[in-house]
Amino acid sequence: YNNLTQVADFVSYSGHSGLGANIRALANMGTFKKGQYQVFLVNGCDTFAYVDESLALAHQDVNPEFGPDKYFDIITNAMPSYFHSNARSNMEVIKALVEPGMTYREILDGYDPQQRAAVTGEQDNRWPKKFDE
Repeated sequence: YNNLTQVADFVSYSGHSGLGANIRALANMGTFKKGQYQVFLVNGCDTFAYVDESLALAHQDVNPEFGPDKYFDIITNAMPSYFHSNARSNMEVIKALVEPGMTYREILDGYDPQQRAAVTGEQDNRWPKKFDE
């Protein structure tokens, strides 16, 4: 594939965590297909603390021969995501989807550093290769 847009769907939520209620509501939405690779950006206050295993398990349900993160990567924040930086975070991921060759480390370098963004689910990717290879 020439770039990630040919192999992944991007799902983004930028808003209030609602002390986890909004994050849990997001986790219960959507349907998944076998072999469907998705990158989630859950961009709110302290989303790392509120994301549970629901999304990963939903992917594993349709891909039972693999672990829960085979077709699933998620970007969360360990600190608040401020409204003024939400567009920046979204655009860093979108840029990586359109311009091939960025690693997650490079994507997160473009985030507001106060967010303390982290990626989980990428451990089965072919890192440190760029994620379009």
